[in-house]
Amino acid sequence: QNKIMRRKGSARADKEKSTINYLKTLAREEQYEEMFVIISNFSFSPRNHSWLQTLWLRGHYARETQRLGQTLTPTDRTRVRRQQPYPQSICQEDDYGSKKYAKEFLKVYYVINEYPTQKQKEMLSRHCKMTYHQVNSWFKNRRARDREAPEVVHESPEQLNETLDILMGIIAKDRDVVV
Repeated sequence: QNKIMRRKGSARADKEKSTINYLKTLAREEQYEEMFVIISNFSFSPRNHSWLQTLWLRGHYARETQRLGQTLTPTDRTRVRRQQPYPQSICQEDDYGSKKYAKEFLKVYYVINEYPTQKQKEMLSRHCKMTYHQVNSWFKNRRARDREAPEVVHESPEQLNETLDILMGIIAKDRDVVV
């Protein structure tokens, strides 16, 4: 039975390997539309996601460069990344959700406390699955943006209550963090 299971897994790995080789060929031949369709519709293993994400962006960059007739500026690349997000087939289940959740959570926390302590930033980094440096930079950048043009926060009372409930649960577990 183990041999049968290995063969099934092996067949899947072989199919993925041949699909990736075909994608490399399509990229070399600049057949981006077909490449995008395959990437969007084939389920890839997580170990290949990083490489496929790079292929996805390079294809869109090349297509946009052809359309504009000039090399892309950093602003153009950012616009392409926003307009052409990765398909679900080449990103982890929670890649989009967790980043969006972390950003919203930090926004709500910012309304509560603009200057969190080191312990609070460590707690936030654990909760949002970010590094301490990322959380620290997020707060610095947010304060700088607010000094230039204060942003009106449109957080709903439900969102504030939900964040406060989560924070209270975290604080109950981690007594050295004080809001």
